[in-house]
Amino acid sequence: MSSQLLEDFYEAQRQTAPTEPVLAWIQNACTRWQSDEAMASRALLKRSALNRMLSIIEERWISQGGKEQDRPAILKETLSLEEWKVIAAVQKILRPFKVASKQLQGEGIAGKRSTSGGFDEYFQVVEMLLDHLELAVQGKLNCYYGKLTSAAYIAAVVFHPCKKWRTLEQLWNQLPSRQTSEWRKAYEENLTRVWEEKYKNMAHGVAYSAVSATESNSALDYIERRLAFSRSIEGPARYKSID
Repeated sequence: MSSQLLEDFYEAQRQTAPTEPVLAWIQNACTRWQSDEAMASRALLKRSALNRMLSIIEERWISQGGKEQDRPAILKETLSLEEWKVIAAVQKILRPFKVASKQLQGEGIAGKRSTSGGFDEYFQVVEMLLDHLELAVQGKLNCYYGKLTSAAYIAAVVFHPCKKWRTLEQLWNQLPSRQTSEWRKAYEENLTRVWEEKYKNMAHGVAYSAVSATESNSALDYIERRLAFSRSIEGPARYKSID
C-alpha cells in the first residue's frame, strides 16, 4: 500500500473500532512463509475497516470533482460478498499449516502441547495436515454429491427395469456416509412428494399423450412403408440406367 492508502486504512480503523488497536496492513509475499494466511486473516479481522477505507477514498474523489479519469484505481478492487467468502475459505484451509509450522518450530502451548520441533514429530504433523485436507475435500464433494443425487436421478434409477433400488444400495453400501437406512427413507419421501405434486393428477393428460403418440407412430410407420416401397421399385431401374 502507498502511504496515503495506509493512512486511510488507519483512519478507517479508528472510525469503525475506536477502542481497538490500530493494526498495520499485512501484504503477502512469495518469499514469506504463511504470508497468504496472514494477509487473509488480517483482511477478515479488519473487513469493516477496509470497507470504510474504500468509502473514504470514494468520498474524497467525489468531493474533488468525481472525474472518471481521476477515479482511484483501488475502487475497482472492491470485494463482493462471494469474494469475501473465498478469502474466508482460503484462510480456513491455510490456518492449520500455520499451526503446524509453529509446532515444528518448537512453539508449544503451555499445559496443552509441548513440542521441540524434532524430526520425530514430523510424521504426526503431516498426518494432521492430511486429515485436514481430506475433510475439507470430503465436505465439498458431499455438497456436490447431494446436488447430483437429486430426486430426478433417483427416479431414473429406481424406475429403470434393470436397476431399481438394488443398484443404489450396491453403490451406497460402498460409502461409509451412506451406510444407513435414512437415505432410502428420504428419497422415498422426495419421490412421493414429486409424484403427488406434479404427476398424480395427470392421468387424463398422459392418456391423451399416449393416444397422440400412437397416432404419430402409425403415421411414421406408414411413411416408412411408403419409402421402403419406393426404394424397392426405383432400385432396379436406377441400376439399369447406370449400366
